[in-house]
Amino acid sequence: MTILLAFFLFGLHSFAQQTVRGTVGDMLLQSSLSGATVTMNEHSTLTDDKGQFRFTNILPGNYSIMVTYSGYQQQQVEIKVISGKENAISPDDAKFRTPNIPVAVLLEGKFSSLYANRVSAAMRDSISAYGGSFMPQNIDDNKMIVVADGDIVLNSVSKGNEPLPMGVNPYTIGTQREVLFANAIFLQNCLDYLVNENNLSEAKAKDYVARLLNMQKVKEEKTFWQIINIAVPVLLVILFAVIFQWNRKRKYSK
Repeated sequence: MTILLAFFLFGLHSFAQQTVRGTVGDMLLQSSLSGATVTMNEHSTLTDDKGQFRFTNILPGNYSIMVTYSGYQQQQVEIKVISGKENAISPDDAKFRTPNIPVAVLLEGKFSSLYANRVSAAMRDSISAYGGSFMPQNIDDNKMIVVADGDIVLNSVSKGNEPLPMGVNPYTIGTQREVLFANAIFLQNCLDYLVNENNLSEAKAKDYVARLLNMQKVKEEKTFWQIINIAVPVLLVILFAVIFQWNRKRKYSK
């Protein structure tokens, strides 16, 4: 399941002629959403190609605006239209300023068994009778990665019941808002880290030196190698043709 947060930005204004207008957009992708359904009490409309909507002839009073769009969470905002005054409603910026929200945690060390305090003496004796012993904690260091949502490793399915690449949002695929999230890369890095004894961080920390060409030598020998690459294949084809014709003539001339 693709993790996609749908945020809607409203800029609502009412004027003396009781007109309410606003814009619907995706704050994550910084783009407007055209074709979104905007409902204000008994009034309903669709946003234009710029994500804007407009209601006219609105009487003063309290209204509830509902916005729905395929692939996004439904959003609702309450407004109050006051005749002769301009009203502006914006999203709470504090809700969108929380940085580095963890969705996965890496744990390393010795882990205690979930049954450490649940094994009775009778169960221990039964395990011992089969030549085993209960271990309340692992001996060697271990590691695990705990992810907040297991759907992060799921693949969505297209309308034709075909699996989509991991990290693709099926509702925006094929549109200008299509984004490929790094779910697959995250999963690969997790597996590499868990099974790689040398640790993925050490592999990524390696320095790779690019062996660049000697540009002075390239400039001096450019013509020579161009002739070799062009002439040699042609000469080989001609030589093969001559040998083939000579062998054919020798074979059938008798």
